Amino acid sequence: MQKKLAIFASGSGSNAENICNYFANSSDIEVVLICTNKKDAYIVKRAEKLDIPVVFITKTELNSFDDLHKKLKNAKVDIIILAGFLLKLPAIMVKKYPNRILN
Repeated sequence: MQKKLAIFASGSGSNAENICNYFANSSDIEVVLICTNKKDAYIVKRAEKLDIPVVFITKTELNSFDDLHKKLKNAKVDIIILAGFLLKLPAIMVKKYPNRILN
């Protein structure tokens, strides 16, 4: 079964883009979502170029986690990759994705 990744990034996104490119032709792993807390971060342009949907989140939305969790569930995200994401993850997020968040 194919695993679906969400990549969280806050800056230029070069690491996120490298991860996306690495898995681009994989039958086992698909990057389905890019999440960022900065609308002007270059990761947004990289995600557009890669044709990967972007979710913008504020610190408040991250900490409440309800809306973000719904978006992750709707995208059927299995694993979360932190690639230069600069905000601390809330405990509830870590609890909902045990052993499925990689930094």
